[in-house]
Amino acid sequence: MTVVLSSDGRYIASAGLDNKIYIWNFEAALKQAGDQVRAHIAIPFARSLIGFVVWQCTAQREAQGRSCPHKANTQYVPNYIFVNMLNSSLDPRQQYYLSLSDAEEAIRKVIQAQLENAPPHLLNTTTGRLHHRDAQTDAFTMSIQYKKLLSFTMKHADLPLERINQVVLRYFRYAMLSHRWEIKEPLLRDIEGMVVYKLKPVGGTRKLQSFCKVARDAGIRWAWSDTCCIDKNNNVELLESVNTMFVWYRHSALTIIYLSDVSPSSNSGALARSAWNERGWTVQEFLAPKVIRFYQKDWSLYLDDRTPNHKDSITIMQELAHATGIDPQALVAFHPGMRGAREKLQ
Repeated sequence: MTVVLSSDGRYIASAGLDNKIYIWNFEAALKQAGDQVRAHIAIPFARSLIGFVVWQCTAQREAQGRSCPHKANTQYVPNYIFVNMLNSSLDPRQQYYLSLSDAEEAIRKVIQAQLENAPPHLLNTTTGRLHHRDAQTDAFTMSIQYKKLLSFTMKHADLPLERINQVVLRYFRYAMLSHRWEIKEPLLRDIEGMVVYKLKPVGGTRKLQSFCKVARDAGIRWAWSDTCCIDKNNNVELLESVNTMFVWYRHSALTIIYLSDVSPSSNSGALARSAWNERGWTVQEFLAPKVIRFYQKDWSLYLDDRTPNHKDSITIMQELAHATGIDPQALVAFHPGMRGAREKLQ
């Protein structure tokens, strides 16, 4: 018997003993059949076909002479084979296809774990709109990435978790902004329901627009700024943000540090003299992140250093160590904890 499975896992075709070709849609079949269809895990009938699932109509339908609901032709064929081509080194009895609901639940759990360490409000760098956590999840479930992941997860129940983690992590990556506040910074109420890119580019709004564009150009879909991504009228949220900000910076894909007083023509040493170093929050904002990049007043890279991660730039880290008095090794590979804290921060 020859069995062909469509690339999206929704359709299967096979040749019958009557020399006719039959095509079935499993999703539609299950919806129509309800309790009349049951699934079985079976061991392979040949070495080349490893791990297959047999879908068959119940004896009731067979006795009634009714066609199986997922068969394209009116003639009845009692057994249909859904083939899962797997590595023969695996135990075929452990291989099976996840149901739609199980696949959705597996993905949902990974999304939930990912968002636990992310800010609850983020800007979509593509659309320029503010999204709350539920809206971020909704955007993902409507995306082509989600649909492809769902199909993959249903068809590869033996190894979905690694793939789910990869796709979810990439989609929900976010960039954090470290900067000095200026006059007329946009607040959450100023951007909620608005498109950031369409706002009048003045003061802090221009900075926010440039930040989102830099993050977008880096391939990062989400962005966070302390000016507009915290509801400062909500005391509970404000306190929670202060207490978890280190975690947010730690799990960011990129922290963009904006030096508004460093001109493009500046030489080495301008970072050390920048007013950015005088802020109370500065230390955690360059210690916590794993990846940082410094940008000058015109949003060009500091010293035109194109190192993907400025923590890998010896020149910049030496300058920052000189400015802060913190050991360069701690700047690059800081881990939370009290061990060696005095030496790290002296």
